[in-house]
Amino acid sequence: MLEKILKKVTNNLGFKVLALLFAFALWVIVYNINDPTKTRTYTAEVEVKNADFMTNLGKYAEVKDGTGSVSFSVTAKRTVLDKLNDDDFVAVADYSKALISKDEKSATVPVDIESKRSNGMLKYNAQGKYVTLSLEKLKAKQFVISANTTGKVANGYALGSVKVVNPTVLKIQGPNSVVKRVHSVVATIDVGNMNIDITDKVKPKLYDAQGNEVPTDKLKLSNVSISVSAKILKTKKVNINIPNKTIKNSDGKNVSLKASENSVLVMGSDEALEQINDINISSDVFNGNSIKGKTEVTIDLKKYLPEEVELVNEKESKLTVHLYLEGEEEQAVTLTVPTSSIKMNGLDSKYQASFVQSNVVMKVTADAANMSALNANDVEAVVDLSGLSAGTHSVKVTLNLDSSKYKYSGITTQVVIKNQNQTQSQPQTNTQEQTNTQDNIVTDSNTTNN
Repeated sequence: MLEKILKKVTNNLGFKVLALLFAFALWVIVYNINDPTKTRTYTAEVEVKNADFMTNLGKYAEVKDGTGSVSFSVTAKRTVLDKLNDDDFVAVADYSKALISKDEKSATVPVDIESKRSNGMLKYNAQGKYVTLSLEKLKAKQFVISANTTGKVANGYALGSVKVVNPTVLKIQGPNSVVKRVHSVVATIDVGNMNIDITDKVKPKLYDAQGNEVPTDKLKLSNVSISVSAKILKTKKVNINIPNKTIKNSDGKNVSLKASENSVLVMGSDEALEQINDINISSDVFNGNSIKGKTEVTIDLKKYLPEEVELVNEKESKLTVHLYLEGEEEQAVTLTVPTSSIKMNGLDSKYQASFVQSNVVMKVTADAANMSALNANDVEAVVDLSGLSAGTHSVKVTLNLDSSKYKYSGITTQVVIKNQNQTQSQPQTNTQEQTNTQDNIVTDSNTTNN
């Protein structure tokens, strides 16, 4: 029995082996026809490995434009390639393998390509793929963080102290060309419509010496969130009083006292504000003995405030008190000047000008003697139109008054300038050639103490 089976197996053995080989070859041919080997191109973003290598060398490395991604070809069976896309590949640049140039301003890093799957079935054609780096000196610096605010607090309240809570110092690290531009670090808190104390975490901003913001995309910050607090305090208007407004000088003449402001705005807690209604300045602080003419004395209002009460505007802390000998108090007069009487200087001959308003009103102050000598008919009002072209302009009105004797409020008025050919058919009024009629200036007959 065994011999019969063996005989059948070995009978025509060469043909049988040949048939088996032929079948295998036919299978290989059919398989390759249905699933041939193909080559395709993929693109992957370069991932950095061992970035600290450059940092330890004291260098800031930045990938040059166009080298942050690489394209490469992969050879594999079509069925394998069909399952792959760009996201299945990783391009790795190991900075520890960087080739640094002699001037240490650039470097090249070889790129290794790997697949997240089917790696053993792929053949990569990625030789010669590199990332090019630009190198710069790495610099570190630290700054004290300044606090700032944006927005307006609720009505009836004022902004008190604003401070950085934590951290108070920011360390930055990056390319020397960027770090050296940084002049200050500011953390800004929004206090818009607030009527209670507020603390918030904000992003710090970097500024150069000119106040321009410095981008942080190339910098490493020790903190990206800064805690800032702001006190929001209630406000109160208090009167400024000088109960005794007259003192004597050494000659026995009366000296009048007049404060430059009648009230001031203060801020504090409800309890603190209950302690103050007025600021009373005693005449004892003024030494009238040596007063022979108009004198000014500066009073520090902060000395008159109770604890935990502050001025809303620090600039108002200095109060000016004017001291006048009796009869020499400053007086004020209001001048109504028709614009038809204002002289125009400097207007180009190819233009014609006219005023929009018919009058301007100006307040003039002086002591009693100089005020009595003021004659409205002698006052000349002038505007300077030098260098102005066609259009509507706002110009300053000046008076021909001695600035050492008279003070007047600065005022502007609008002037319309047109080309002469645009106004040939119109009446020639309010032009540079007009006659200045001073008797049109109206003086308010009721003078008042300043």
